[in-house]
Amino acid sequence: MADVEPQHLEATIGSARKLLQDNLAADRDLVEELAQRLVEVRSLRPLEIHRKVSGSRLSTNAELLRAALDRFSEARQLQAISWAEPVAPTFSAAWKELHLQTDVRRLQLGQARASAVDALTEITASAKAKGRDLQASLRERRGDRPVPGLFRSPDDDSRD
Repeated sequence: MADVEPQHLEATIGSARKLLQDNLAADRDLVEELAQRLVEVRSLRPLEIHRKVSGSRLSTNAELLRAALDRFSEARQLQAISWAEPVAPTFSAAWKELHLQTDVRRLQLGQARASAVDALTEITASAKAKGRDLQASLRERRGDRPVPGLFRSPDDDSRD
């Protein structure tokens, strides 16, 4: 390059260095993301305690993946990453989480029930008002005679 096109030598060297830096940054991001995902997958949440058996099999495979990721980091001359240990919940933590989730659902159910009661009360009041309006309209048409059995209201003094 220096002999054939010397005017492009500096630009070519700069471009190659930039490309290597970009690739190194992308490799570093990839390794960090994979390491984080690997720890997340290996960790059990409190309500996943039933996954203990499959979690132990996953740990075996995860160790192989972790070793491969470490070899990749060494080959790419990346800084060694620190591995976080996966979280394995206890039965006590699972029990607490279950109670917490139950309390949250109970509150949500109470709020939904209150909303439903409010809506039903509003619908009932509206229906009663429409019934009274209809009854008044019918009475007006019939010359103020009550319509037998239709929309009786407590303020109706006449009984048929």
